[in-house]
Amino acid sequence: MESKDEAFGFVRDLVLRLRNESHKAMRAIRSDNGGEFRNSRFENFCRNLGLEHQFSSPYTPPQNGVVERKNRTLVEMARTMLDKHRTPRRFWAEAVNTPCYFANRIFLRAFLGKTSYELRFGRQPSVKHLQAFGCRCFVLKKAGHLDKFESRCLDGIFLGYASSSRAFLEPPLNCRLIGTKWVFKNKQGEDGMVVRNKARLVAQGFCQKEGIDYEETFAPVARLEAIRILLAFAASKGFKLQQMDVKSAFLNGFIEEEVYVRQPPGFESAKFPDRVYKLRKGLYGLKQAPRA
Repeated sequence: MESKDEAFGFVRDLVLRLRNESHKAMRAIRSDNGGEFRNSRFENFCRNLGLEHQFSSPYTPPQNGVVERKNRTLVEMARTMLDKHRTPRRFWAEAVNTPCYFANRIFLRAFLGKTSYELRFGRQPSVKHLQAFGCRCFVLKKAGHLDKFESRCLDGIFLGYASSSRAFLEPPLNCRLIGTKWVFKNKQGEDGMVVRNKARLVAQGFCQKEGIDYEETFAPVARLEAIRILLAFAASKGFKLQQMDVKSAFLNGFIEEEVYVRQPPGFESAKFPDRVYKLRKGLYGLKQAPRA
């Protein structure tokens, strides 16, 4: 937000998004008496949604003490991070967003024992992707035809987490979109009891056309002659053989063709329902998956 005049647009989008996510009725909005909040646009918006717009008394910050303390905590944390890594001050917005991102996923709410993220989405947040602000990072080069020994990455500085970006994009013109579906399976133990519920996203590769979406297919199986030669050689040398099943082999290989898939069922974006994903790695069901 570059100026306070944009406050109404941000508040409106936040209120509408929260109403759609929680499916619960909001009762009131509380703010100070600033001109960016006390105007006709806010009044009409609250009146149309049946919201009560509450205002704190002028020149009495203690009435809104929770927000004031939270804002002071975020500003102090951002200032500390900028000073520690000697980051230019123009990145102050990214520095404030980072401790806010952490606080929503780490700090527990009093008496509830849950984080703000868990209260909003109903599940515990993942924190394995968290990194230190200002640390060194690497950006993958996506340009094609790189030299064999040319660097595949660019050096960068980690400046926080995007709050609204997603991996989907506008579908290119004349591209063939591939649908996706979920496959559910119950894994049973030796006693026949269900020990795990598994879900896997697969691509509907049956709609791919040979010569258009792919050139050739591969079967990831070994020839019987090769197995016999291996066993004979191991027996003559006294080698010990072990069998290993690579369960995620289909999900770790890069694909060369441009493949676009629709958004997974049940996880479509309400704001961008027509956006698609561009695959970088193989997905179960694709004709290219065995090769990858």
